[in-house]
Amino acid sequence: MGEQPGFEEWDAVEAPSGVGDFVDELSFGGSGGLIFVEELLDVALEGGQVNVQNVFTTDGQLLSAKFTLLADPKHVFGFQNVAPVVRRSVLAAEGPAFVETLNKVSSLLTIKAIQQMNAAVSIDKQTPASVAQQFLHANGLA
Repeated sequence: MGEQPGFEEWDAVEAPSGVGDFVDELSFGGSGGLIFVEELLDVALEGGQVNVQNVFTTDGQLLSAKFTLLADPKHVFGFQNVAPVVRRSVLAAEGPAFVETLNKVSSLLTIKAIQQMNAAVSIDKQTPASVAQQFLHANGLA
């Protein structure tokens, strides 16, 4: 199983319940165990370094349809959501227009939209700033 660097450093508070047991039971094609890969999904999976890889659902490479996302019915790997967190003093200083813009951007950040932006950066090698500007412009926010 391939995993993002840093996975091995999870402690009991950060690691989703059951991950250790899950990793201990892995044995795909006799290789077994957990390896950490920094390569893109297509390099690690298609190159045979790993047979299974833990990824974020917002990974841009998932748009290629080369890979099958497996269900996690026991919720071993958990999930993360994009959520804006702003100090009240900033909200007060910036006013209602800022709140409206922030809420609009937040509502547009679907998994598909984030996948597309991540693909533009990781695969197409565009800068994050350029991709963000394109996203804002395409949605009438720039």
